Amino acid sequence: WTPSDHPLVKDTYEKKSHNALDDFISFFSKEAKEERKVQHHIEMLEIEDAEKQILGRRRNPDQMKQYKAKEDARHQMFDKRHEVEVGLEFAEEDVLEEGQDFVSGLLDNVFGGRKTKQKN
Repeated sequence: WTPSDHPLVKDTYEKKSHNALDDFISFFSKEAKEERKVQHHIEMLEIEDAEKQILGRRRNPDQMKQYKAKEDARHQMFDKRHEVEVGLEFAEEDVLEEGQDFVSGLLDNVFGGRKTKQKN
């Protein structure tokens, strides 16, 4: 049995020669230039649309109230999430301190409160 004979196993890689010159050539190819131009055009349309939405909100008081309400809710959500994260950090510190206290007490009980000799 070999992997190439098995119908469910595909080749894990293809042997290709790939280097920096290939990247350079592919970056300046006509196809890549056209793809970047199309991507730039799409991004400009998205920016234009976002600007139109902003201007529409500024001109319409009802839309602005709705937008501010959504933003306030979003900010409150992030504030709550931050409070939870900070609370968890403090809880972790408390648990670590309690654990250290527990281990210290346990070692004191095991060694009977006597100190171990250290070699010089």
